[in-house]
Amino acid sequence: MGSLPRIFNGDRTRADAFLTRYLGYLMLNQGVLGFESPIRQVAMALTLIKGEKVNLWVKNMLDSLRRLHPVQHNVLAVWNHFETAFRDKFTNSTRELQARTQLKRLKFRYPDIDGYIAEFEDLIVQAGYNLAFQETINLFLKGFNKNRNLLDKVFTPLVPVAYEAMKRRLVVIVKLMQLVNSIAQDAPDFRSFCSNPMQMPHGNQQPQRNFTPRQVMSSNAPQWMNNQLVLMDTSNWACTPNWRNRITQGNAAQVEPNQQSN
Repeated sequence: MGSLPRIFNGDRTRADAFLTRYLGYLMLNQGVLGFESPIRQVAMALTLIKGEKVNLWVKNMLDSLRRLHPVQHNVLAVWNHFETAFRDKFTNSTRELQARTQLKRLKFRYPDIDGYIAEFEDLIVQAGYNLAFQETINLFLKGFNKNRNLLDKVFTPLVPVAYEAMKRRLVVIVKLMQLVNSIAQDAPDFRSFCSNPMQMPHGNQQPQRNFTPRQVMSSNAPQWMNNQLVLMDTSNWACTPNWRNRITQGNAAQVEPNQQSN
């Protein structure tokens, strides 16, 4: 059931991936007849390790297996010995140092909090650090040194102490910041209304427009108003110094049609 990993030829960059895939294959076939034998597990793994760089090591491991009793020595220690020997021989000896260097350079880039956490935890495993140690938590927080506002929110009471609690708080804070920014972007700009109150009617009230009514006199009155009294706009006459002259002219305009008809 499942598929075996690709042939391993001694490439140190693939050593961990090869061993991980092979262990996954064994777990998938757990309970299948023959797969529970540690000696058989090691022998099957050796058939997947081929190439000039690994031939001598494979030969030595096979010679060790032949010296084991198929029943009395068929114990878990056989597999543990193989796994330790494989890691010592083929894993990258500088990987731990490289991971620690990457941890010091790792920075959080807003808003990818999930990506930052995933990369941090992968590097922690490669560097051989423990997430329960305070030094590891300090490395985690160091990646937020360009986001001081975010750190201020993290250290509000009650301040989380454990890594998992710190991680959960940071995830919640970043998600809330995204929500607030999204709402702020969709909100209307009310500053433009303040500069022009005509754009802000209240309720169902229509905006008022400032206009000056046309003054109708006998000279500009339409034909249908001939021989009729003309309504004058006297709303602003009292505010002008020559209001009496306007009243006189208005009366004259009312009498003029009658005199012409006589």
